[in-house]
Amino acid sequence: MQDALLKRLKNIAAAAKANRRRTAVIALAAAAAVVCLLLFVRYEERVRGRTLKVSGTIEGDNVRISFRVGGKITELLTDEGKVIKAGDIVARLDTDELAKIRDEAAASLKAEEYRRELAVIDYARIENLFQAGAVSAQKRDEARTKAD
Repeated sequence: MQDALLKRLKNIAAAAKANRRRTAVIALAAAAAVVCLLLFVRYEERVRGRTLKVSGTIEGDNVRISFRVGGKITELLTDEGKVIKAGDIVARLDTDELAKIRDEAAASLKAEEYRRELAVIDYARIENLFQAGAVSAQKRDEARTKAD
């Protein structure tokens, strides 16, 4: 009986030793997991400190549009994000200032046309006077330059 009891005590001691080893391995694994978790959390805190979290839409299209002339926009005919084609009208400009500029240019053109017409008539008169010997060649040349 003593042998059986001794054998049984050895078995219990071996089992306890195995349990201690298992417990030590589990405790070591748990400690390693906690250390890894702490390191990961510290790393994430550092990374989050350098990053900016935002929500929204990122669009990759950047399109520049412009008018042929400058002016004040009076009417916007399209919305942001709407698809348009080349040549589509997207806005209208205030035409009052442009109309003034156009009218001034037209008046200047008309005045220059009258000056040209007068210069041609003056040249014809001076040419006749030159043929009659009443005007110098210099006066005739000046009149021709103005007419041209």
